[in-house]
Amino acid sequence: MLSPKGQQAVQEPIVTEREGRYVIPVKVESRQDIKGIVHSLSNTGATAFVEPLATLELGNELRELTGEEQRVIEGILRDLSLGVAAYEAEIARSTVLAARLDLALAKAKYAASVKASEPIIINPGGMVNPRCPPTGERPSPVAGGQCGAPDRGYRA
Repeated sequence: MLSPKGQQAVQEPIVTEREGRYVIPVKVESRQDIKGIVHSLSNTGATAFVEPLATLELGNELRELTGEEQRVIEGILRDLSLGVAAYEAEIARSTVLAARLDLALAKAKYAASVKASEPIIINPGGMVNPRCPPTGERPSPVAGGQCGAPDRGYRA
């Protein structure tokens, strides 16, 4: 790339990456001047992305080291996952408790935002003078406290 012939062949004096390999952009008409492997062409077809033979072995070594790194990472993640799996029941219980706590706090926050208050129940044993919402009639004891249309199932 430093020789005058190499400088004429190179589209731009940069190194880029194609398909995980380091390549240089070379003018297609000068492709034969740079010994190497063409990994791809530009969209216009005017530029070939060539991995020079001088860097081919380094690229292969880099690929091997990257693969080894990935295997080590997967081994570490597998070991960590197995370690966490021993605490699955505790983690699941903590998740349920955290969800319940989150719900309670969300309810409290909402209640505070609308200035809500706890209802006061005056007659906890039952209702006084219940009425059927659709008809306003009192429910019949024969109907088991139901009122209105039977298919609606209103309960007093």
